[in-house]
Amino acid sequence: MGPLLKAIAVAALSLYPSVAANNYTVPSLSEQAYASSLPSGKNKKYVANISYPNPIQAKVDGREVLVYDFPLEDIAIDVLVSKKPQKYSLFVAEAKKKYGSKLEFMTSSTFYDGGIIGRIFKDGKLINKKKYSLGVDLAYSDKYDSIEFIANSREIPDYVDTVVGGLAALVKDTKVVTDFSNRRIRNGRVRERIAIGVKRGWAGMIVCTTSKVKDLAEIMDKLGCLSAAAPDGGGSRMFYHKGKILKKPTEKIASVIVGYRK
Repeated sequence: MGPLLKAIAVAALSLYPSVAANNYTVPSLSEQAYASSLPSGKNKKYVANISYPNPIQAKVDGREVLVYDFPLEDIAIDVLVSKKPQKYSLFVAEAKKKYGSKLEFMTSSTFYDGGIIGRIFKDGKLINKKKYSLGVDLAYSDKYDSIEFIANSREIPDYVDTVVGGLAALVKDTKVVTDFSNRRIRNGRVRERIAIGVKRGWAGMIVCTTSKVKDLAEIMDKLGCLSAAAPDGGGSRMFYHKGKILKKPTEKIASVIVGYRK
């Protein structure tokens, strides 16, 4: 980077305050700056929770993490499913065809023993029954611009549009979940992992790192998540953002969680 560009970049970042969680520090957009970049007519109460630049590489307790914030009021959640595991590029092509320029991100869903382990609900239909009674379900409501994590034994609320089951609970009601026995993975070994969280102010968060499950739970807690859960990791971990595959899976996958602009 040349001296002029470097000076401009430093000056630009100096306009924004920093948000710290232990040794995690990332420049954040001011509420006014971020609000001005959103479509008109949107409620902008959440804007102070969105980090900038986005996504970013950061450190939490010395661990490298990829952090991506997204406004739930402006981003809707969908799930794409294949009858059998397939290359991630096929999901990318399907999502691009379906959402075009509105496509924001895709991340791995749940995959185990050659198939989807949790229930999947979309468009008013249960399109995949749960294979095992494991973990929690991610439940998305377009009406309330919300993501919540519900027990997989619970009936699907009538206000929920999309459900992706079989995630490992990490944070519940601002407290780290330490009992992972319901996911049959205990704390697990160090491996590629991904987590989805919900923060105050209508903000969602996706984090990618290499860790044990317990460490990932503590990371999500330190990043300010009210609740969080982890879809499948390891070889099926995947994160795609605006035309770029930032975390490439080494295995075929059976479903993906999609975020697109409303």
